[in-house]
Order: sequence, then structure tokens, then C-alpha cells
Amino acid sequence: MTKKLYILDNSILNLYNNNQTFNINGTMNDESFNQEKIILNLNVDDERSKNLNASCSSIKSNNTNYILSCNSTKVVSGTIKTAFTSFENENLLVYIVEQTGNASSRYNFYSKKRSSKLSTGAIIGIIISILIIIISVIFSFYYLKKKKSNDNEFKGSTLNYLKEI
Repeated sequence: MTKKLYILDNSILNLYNNNQTFNINGTMNDESFNQEKIILNLNVDDERSKNLNASCSSIKSNNTNYILSCNSTKVVSGTIKTAFTSFENENLLVYIVEQTGNASSRYNFYSKKRSSKLSTGAIIGIIISILIIIISVIFSFYYLKKKKSNDNEFKGSTLNYLKEI
């Protein structure tokens, strides 16, 4: 018995935050495809996970365009080029021409958080600011001490002058 082959071609795979959820958008070679729930076998170019399974829902967006909304059993850590599934009387082959999202690196399953550490420039700026404050305080004390001593000398000389008169 020959099974009918459906081909979802020119597909774009869009990965989302956790690299386990994705959509595949493509064009179907036949408008009669009517499977709603699909288990896709994904062919990944990563040595650790050559094949992944994903549970997908099929949505027909117009006559020949379909969207497969999928959840993978594992984190997608490589590039997916093809996917395949077999039904009772039909087969579905998916050719993926473009993959967008976070799976371009093999190590994307680690969380990529921005570092909360200060940059070198920020640290240098803080140090320079502290030094300026310390130098300002030292000069202020020195200036006030010098001014106070000048005031005392002036008062003393005035008193001496008045005593002499």
C-alpha cells in the first residue's frame, strides 16, 4: 500500500525563549492535508541530540500555508533541517530553510543572563570620584586651618598695636 506524501516546503522555524517551544511556517504541496495533532521526528545537526521528538498542532493559515506549533521533548541545541512524521495512510516531510531564535550555538540550553558586575570603566570612575572627594576634604581642612591661623595672627597683631598706643 502506498502512502500519500505531504511536503511542507520553504519552512521557517522560530524558536522561543526556552528552545523547547517553536513554530514552523511553510507552504504545503497539497491543500487536502488535514492532520491537527502531529508527532514530528526532528533531524538535528547536533551530535548530542541527532533526533528529537516534538508534539505539534497544525494550523492552516490559508490554502497552502500552514503553521505547526510545537513543543519538543528536549531543548533544541542545534539547527534543524528536516522533520518527518508518519500517519496511518500519509507521511509528512518538512524542509526547513531558515531557523531563527536561540539555537545557533550548541550551548544555548544554558541561561544567557546579562552580567550584573560593574564594568572596568565604572570601577575606575568610582575610584576617581572617591579620590576627588578625599582630596577636596583634605584641602578644605588645610584651607580652613590656614585661614583660622591667619585670623589669629591678625587679631594678635591688632591687640599688640592697640596696647602700644
